[in-house]
Amino acid sequence: MKKLLLKLNRLFLFTLLILFGMKSAAQVNISFPEVLFTDMQTIAKGGSSNTIMNRLVALVDNTPAGQSIHISIYMINYQPLMDALKNAEARGVNLHIIVDMSRSDPQITNASSLPWLQTNLPNSEIVVTTNDVSPNAINHHKQALFSGVTTTSGLVSNVTFQTSHNFTNSDMGKIQDALVFNEADIYQAFLANWNVMKQNAASGMRVNFVYTAHDFAAINTKLAFFPRIVAGTHDGVDNILESLNAITDVANAKVRIAMSDWTDSRPAIVDKLIALRNQGATIEVYAKDAAGTQTKAKLNQLKTLGATVRIFNLSTDGQAVFNIHAKMMLIEGTWNGQANAKVILTGSHNYTDAALKTNNEVLVTLLNSPLFNAYDTYFNSFNSITPTLQLLAWNFNTLNTSGSEASFLSTHTTGGLFNATLLRGTGFRANGLSKGLGAVKDVAKNATMSTTKAMAMANEDYFEFDLSTKPGKKVSLNSLDYVVRRSSTAAPKTGAWMYVVEENGVKGEPQAITTTDITFTNGPTLNAGFQQAPVDLSQVAALQNIPFGKKVYLRLYFWGATTSTSTFGLGPYGVNNSNSVVLNGDVAEDETS
Repeated sequence: MKKLLLKLNRLFLFTLLILFGMKSAAQVNISFPEVLFTDMQTIAKGGSSNTIMNRLVALVDNTPAGQSIHISIYMINYQPLMDALKNAEARGVNLHIIVDMSRSDPQITNASSLPWLQTNLPNSEIVVTTNDVSPNAINHHKQALFSGVTTTSGLVSNVTFQTSHNFTNSDMGKIQDALVFNEADIYQAFLANWNVMKQNAASGMRVNFVYTAHDFAAINTKLAFFPRIVAGTHDGVDNILESLNAITDVANAKVRIAMSDWTDSRPAIVDKLIALRNQGATIEVYAKDAAGTQTKAKLNQLKTLGATVRIFNLSTDGQAVFNIHAKMMLIEGTWNGQANAKVILTGSHNYTDAALKTNNEVLVTLLNSPLFNAYDTYFNSFNSITPTLQLLAWNFNTLNTSGSEASFLSTHTTGGLFNATLLRGTGFRANGLSKGLGAVKDVAKNATMSTTKAMAMANEDYFEFDLSTKPGKKVSLNSLDYVVRRSSTAAPKTGAWMYVVEENGVKGEPQAITTTDITFTNGPTLNAGFQQAPVDLSQVAALQNIPFGKKVYLRLYFWGATTSTSTFGLGPYGVNNSNSVVLNGDVAEDETS
């Protein structure tokens, strides 16, 4: 009787786990298929976008007890995901995880995370891959397969999550895409490849792996699992070239590419793009300066033919970095004999020899997918995006200011620029503002209170900093962030940012940046200082491509004080551990100098 009661108790507890065992997170609200992208504007400003990782964590969190998750990943160290996997195992989810350790990149990134997974997931299957197709071959997959996920519509089976995004912190700072399906055919194809990977994880990939392609015509989806080898030998076919060769009615076709790695080992791809452009096709290519030398030369040739080509900076030489890690192509036109086709090619497959012949990769091809419009919108942003970085910044906490100093050198100056000086105009004198730059009306000079912008300009009531490039450089300004502190409602309440250009030692007249004046905003505590709305500088022609020898001064004029003793300043009152003034933009080589 006791044994029967014990079994019943266990059954009851298992039922509770199934019903209530998931982490107390909202059920996944998702429509299939789904595409996600990292936020391009955030990435362009040097930030991180957790959109894709958040979705993956949510899928893990909503996988109920008794279901299975199969993961194959090149690099992993994102702790929220690893914690979610730990919680999943604890509630009874069956975990099967392949982690690559084939060469230095994953060996470094996974050095701590792999032991963590092995220690904290004692009841899960952790498989380590060392691809032996070649000395530099890798398991480049980034995917997770869910046998079942609880969504707002109920339990959904056969969920496939495929992305260009490594499961790492650093990859959140790159351009990425991710697809989520709940098609049984897609799930089973990925699962079959996962099992092949497991069987040849330690060795045997070169001998045993067979290139596999699936064409699920009913759902307009093709999958190709690489390397493209049979018995260790490449069959001579290039999938990307195949897709480009499938374009007919070329003059009305459109091809768009955003590519992470593009080496000189597959010249036929860019050669085909040049041929298509010569026949009238519309071509857009977005790549990185890490591409092969010959590839970049041919992309520039493509640009001279009228194609849209942007090669983004990836080096850390003082220029803004914009890292495309996605591997995407869009084709519009007649393709494989089908008119008005809209084709998406994506996955983990770079335009490299390794991706084709040695690495474990996947290429997903979607024909006339409902996701095409989302890709189209995302691609449209590539042509206008402006990568930026902090050009200049002032951190008054680092300077440990009293607020009464005459001037301050920038605490951050990017490469290619000279250090800048922040100071007051002569209409205001120094006044104490701990961890800030304080000012009060200089009545000894002029007791008249400025009530208009014209008066503030005449009385020289402003804060100012300078900007100048080093030889061989040019700078373009994008935005300005700043914090204002008013000691009371009697302090200046209105302002305007303006700029002055100096050439050959001669300063021009102050010029407006915006057509409307600024009404300074306050936080809950008036004298604590408050972050103001960013100032857009990107549309001011005179502030773009500023060369060596030209100096620019940015001035914040202010007016509207009702007493001469009220303090106006930059930076919060008291301790401030962040930048109070930040100028954003980009520095580039000046090829005309």
